Amino acid sequence: MAVHSPGESPWTLLLATGTERDQDAPEWAALSTILGACQHAMRNADRHAELDRLSDELARRAHHDALTGLVNRSGFHVTVDELLQQGGRSRLGLLFIDLDGFKAVNDLLGHDTGDVVLQEVGRRLSATVDQVGGIAARLGGDEFVVLHPEVADEADLDGLARTVRDVLDWPFAAVPRHIDFGASVGTAFVDADAARCEPNGLDRALRDADVAMYAAKRRRRGSRRANPSWGPPDVRTS
Repeated sequence: MAVHSPGESPWTLLLATGTERDQDAPEWAALSTILGACQHAMRNADRHAELDRLSDELARRAHHDALTGLVNRSGFHVTVDELLQQGGRSRLGLLFIDLDGFKAVNDLLGHDTGDVVLQEVGRRLSATVDQVGGIAARLGGDEFVVLHPEVADEADLDGLARTVRDVLDWPFAAVPRHIDFGASVGTAFVDADAARCEPNGLDRALRDADVAMYAAKRRRRGSRRANPSWGPPDVRTS
């Protein structure tokens, strides 16, 4: 029995097992042609599989933040659009998160340490949404968002904001205690009908939550809710 060496094509082995007389026969010539065509098809299939893999990887990179692994701004919009198209939801809860003290981390400890901190923020937010549901995304810099599709009311949204704030207030190994580090959280509701019908419906909700976050930051670390009717943030705080 012929045994082929590692790396040797089985097609080559099959062709090599025929005698010279066999290989001169028309049937063998036809078989050789068929086997050659199979080899060509397999090479093309491998190329297509590699192209598909590369295409999937490029799509993943286009919608994910390279540093934290969270979805990026573009991926966040795509994911929310998919949620909205599913229907069955009148509104979604949105948190806008900005890190307090992050500039001091970069200035005093360097950008490499800042990157380590951002990665840890990404891990903590991922773990949180894995437990409570929702989507976490990094919009850029030290700005993050969390969207929860099953928030029932203001109390639920405020509770989610407190959970996220507490998770990010827990000490970071890379940040010394003399740096006051944590997070400010602004909240808003995304009206599902408005977000589906208006081209900039989600962006409006993001702006509202951003305004509420800055109000919370002025109050020095807390969370503040925006008015769900797209108006300016109201005065309620958690």
